[in-house]
Amino acid sequence: MHHSIFPTSEGYKVERCTVCCTLFHCPLCPKYKPSQRGRLQKHLDVHVKNAITFKDLKICKCSLDCRNTPHFHCPCDKTVIRRADMEKHLQTCHTSAAPDPPLLQPSTLPEDAPCAPPTTSSAAPPTTSSAAPPTTSSAAPPTTSSAAQPTTSSAAQPTTSSAAPPTTSSAAPPTTSSAAQPTTSSAAQPTTSSSSIQHTSSKKAKCSHCGLICLAKNLNKHIHRKHRKKKNSDGVLRAICVDATNGISAVQKASHGFSVPIHVQKKTWGHLHKVQCELEECRQYHLMALRSGLTFSQCEHIRSLDHCREIATEEWLKDETLEEMVSLKFFGEAKKATCKKRQQQAQKDHVPLCVEVSFQKNPTQYCLSVHEPALHHYSRLGRVMVTYNSTAHT
Repeated sequence: MHHSIFPTSEGYKVERCTVCCTLFHCPLCPKYKPSQRGRLQKHLDVHVKNAITFKDLKICKCSLDCRNTPHFHCPCDKTVIRRADMEKHLQTCHTSAAPDPPLLQPSTLPEDAPCAPPTTSSAAPPTTSSAAPPTTSSAAPPTTSSAAQPTTSSAAQPTTSSAAPPTTSSAAPPTTSSAAQPTTSSAAQPTTSSSSIQHTSSKKAKCSHCGLICLAKNLNKHIHRKHRKKKNSDGVLRAICVDATNGISAVQKASHGFSVPIHVQKKTWGHLHKVQCELEECRQYHLMALRSGLTFSQCEHIRSLDHCREIATEEWLKDETLEEMVSLKFFGEAKKATCKKRQQQAQKDHVPLCVEVSFQKNPTQYCLSVHEPALHHYSRLGRVMVTYNSTAHT
């Protein structure tokens, strides 16, 4: 039995090292640094706490070189990696290791069994001793033990004692009950054990990638763990073009969760080429790469523009919409005039005034990319991102 399995009543025992030092090593963790007994005992308590309880045994996780990953050892000398799989294996292993059920008694055997019931041994001897000659009792059993005995043993015994002793002794001799019983018990037992062995035997399969031979039911799990293609760590961020004239796009700030998109410019046509990201940490990254001589290095937001295939549509400000908002007292006439002025300035610069940026199917956060002619720290590329929360109405 592997040393990671120990009785629950005795606890885990360790011995002092006599090879390389005088301290105590963890027998389950090869990377554990040798220490004193008290410190090692605290470490072993964690192993025992996370161990699997099976009957009166504790099975700790083993991190030795038995396998490439931490695993559990079964008392049947098999190893399982996952804890849930180990618990299932222990149930099936316990069931298969249970003793075979006792053989059926002759009285409970079915009618088509090859052995005769033991009731003929007590009722038939008086009939054969008085009526049947001794030669028939010794010659008839070999021929009638396999064919005529099951049918005549239950029906012929009560009638042969008084009516027809000579005829029934040759058809169903009583001596065959004692001779056939041991032969059937020895012949039926190996057949039941062989059928149980065939039932518990499991099929094995060979991995087409590495040639490992494992159980057929575990082949798909092995391929998923060891041979699946790992996803690229440099995930592509979603992007949408908001200003095709200047090559400005809105890109997700992060790949997970909601984040306010940022503006990224990649203009590689005309006399002046511009490739830049408005995020301050990306700007510092580009400066450091330039000082290091890595002029081709780019941040993940700029790299994601290579996969951008969408162009956003502009939302025009109509006079009817502005008048309706003034009548509903959202803002006054001065704000209406400012909106018209911004619309005219955007048309003069040949850029869209307002573009909706939506990276979610059912968004609660609405993001709008608005043209801002004046350059500030919040609008370094001439556009600013405005958000609206439909839940909080802010």
